[in-house]
Amino acid sequence: MVYSRRAMSAAAAVVTCGVLLAGCGSEGEDERTSTSDTTSQPAYDDAYALGEVKKIDQRFRQLNPNDLIGKDVPWVTDRYRRTYNEQIQEWKGLGVVQKGKASTTSLHLAESKPDAPGGWDLSVYVCTESTLRAYIDGEDVSVDPLDPDKPLPKGTRKGVTLDGYTTPDRGRTWQLNSSQVLEEEAAREAPCAKS
Repeated sequence: MVYSRRAMSAAAAVVTCGVLLAGCGSEGEDERTSTSDTTSQPAYDDAYALGEVKKIDQRFRQLNPNDLIGKDVPWVTDRYRRTYNEQIQEWKGLGVVQKGKASTTSLHLAESKPDAPGGWDLSVYVCTESTLRAYIDGEDVSVDPLDPDKPLPKGTRKGVTLDGYTTPDRGRTWQLNSSQVLEEEAAREAPCAKS
């Protein structure tokens, strides 16, 4: 069966984004919920924040890669949820179904900026392994994200994303706000290759 260039592009997007993190994430300015500015709040450190990020990542991995993120999910920003859900709906409109699994092999703190404008920002390298593939009408249409004219090789693929997190309450709770797939040299320089 021959599929349109748009469907193949969607399959490439699934491989590039969905296979690694089940969603590319968001672009643009950070979105933050209201922040309490009380001085009696306890201080939180990077180790605590990274522990909370690991819990969020585990919850994210439990999502079906074809499902939308619900409005009641507190561990993503509204902007991330909106962008993620729009991508899933576009793929569904093209008939794309993801099959397989993506898992995190390790997480590494990239940068912590407690004094960032608007509040504390955290970025984390997420090292992944994935068997996710894209199907349309039961046919595997997964393509190589670096060369959309070639099919995606079978088997488990390793990848790296740089995920951004924000906190609405000065470090007590965290929300996934963005995710960027790292390719080639940037991925090789990430701590995933060393762990």
